[in-house]
Amino acid sequence: MSAAQQPNPVSVLDGKYALLRELGSGGTGTVYEAENLIVGKKIAIKLMNAGAFSERESQARFVAEARAAARIAHANVVDIHDLGVSRDGVPYIVMELLRGETLEEVIDTRGPLAPAYAGELFLQVLAGLSAAHAQGIVHCDLKPANVLVTHPRPDRPLVKVLDFGIARGVEAAHRADQIVMGTPMYMAPEQVAGEPVDFRTDVYQACAMLFTMLAGTDPFEANTTREVMKLVAKGRCKDLQALAPELPSELVAVVKDGMAVKPKDRIQSAEELAERLRPFVSAAHFVSLVPHDRLGSGQPIPLIIGPSGEAQQPASRPDAQPSVIPVDMPRVARMRVTDSLLVSPRIPRAPSTPKLQIGQDFMPLPGDPDYQSMQNARRSQTHMPKRRSNFQRDVMPALVATGIGFGLGVILAWSAGLL
Repeated sequence: MSAAQQPNPVSVLDGKYALLRELGSGGTGTVYEAENLIVGKKIAIKLMNAGAFSERESQARFVAEARAAARIAHANVVDIHDLGVSRDGVPYIVMELLRGETLEEVIDTRGPLAPAYAGELFLQVLAGLSAAHAQGIVHCDLKPANVLVTHPRPDRPLVKVLDFGIARGVEAAHRADQIVMGTPMYMAPEQVAGEPVDFRTDVYQACAMLFTMLAGTDPFEANTTREVMKLVAKGRCKDLQALAPELPSELVAVVKDGMAVKPKDRIQSAEELAERLRPFVSAAHFVSLVPHDRLGSGQPIPLIIGPSGEAQQPASRPDAQPSVIPVDMPRVARMRVTDSLLVSPRIPRAPSTPKLQIGQDFMPLPGDPDYQSMQNARRSQTHMPKRRSNFQRDVMPALVATGIGFGLGVILAWSAGLL
């Protein structure tokens, strides 16, 4: 990566991205540290080379493929925030700004990496590849310069795979009119020959990168690019065991199997490659990659609530092992969620949770299981007066009033001497 340089201080992309300084450049474009002027956040922007994307068709294909790459959404893949085409017709990608060293810089500085450390970094690369392959994306340009090692924690490096924005989908990669892209030193033989590529192409490039991590040097040695490509096509790489005699022969065999010339003879997936590396990585750092083709799209396994209220696994093969542990949920699974249920849930509670009593701390609402029983209990405990007859309610007050009035009239007549 080249030294940071200052671009034109007034360079503002699409009216909202201020380019602050150049971070590096390569065959596909130049990366700048930039600032989103709207939200005031630092980001990284990669301006693609205008010559490679001058035609409208190539720009449209770039945008479509970059959008697909943005959907990978994995911790070991650089996050893409935005993309577009500038007024000058230059495509660009807006990415998260990362602080760290490329794997190329790590190897140049420290030389060959210890197998355990190399395996820890490499498994994170495979995790990012596995997520991309699940989306149908092939990177096609894996190399140490496209892997960034960051350190959010001093004791645990975090690897980010870069340049997925120029990666290609599997369908597009099989088209005959695709331009051969990549770095010759890490190209797979099918790329050199101009043949279709697939996930196994990334497996080859990943193993070529692992070769460099373990040996501290490139897997091929030649004076020109053409000579390198000839060696790649014939599978004549350096002898890893001779370069690093201390490496276990089984680990050397993994690298060799991943760099087989014919894709059918190669390790077939990132998941298989990760499993082959299990013996050489400490258990604390081993990441088991889930084979996506066997476990589907990652949707949650549906649960069927049986008559007894237990969660049961859907019917499957007789020899299949149950992957769902039955859970005792006698009432919650069939109960409508109401306000009173939130106050006094019918599920096991923590010892420190206050125990609220129905009828004292809160009253159940209509529809709750305890509502009717509570209403019946209230009626039985409360005395209800007997209903009065029509005579008592209507006639008696009139008779009383008439008697009182007659008595008052007699008294007044007597006092006046009329009686």
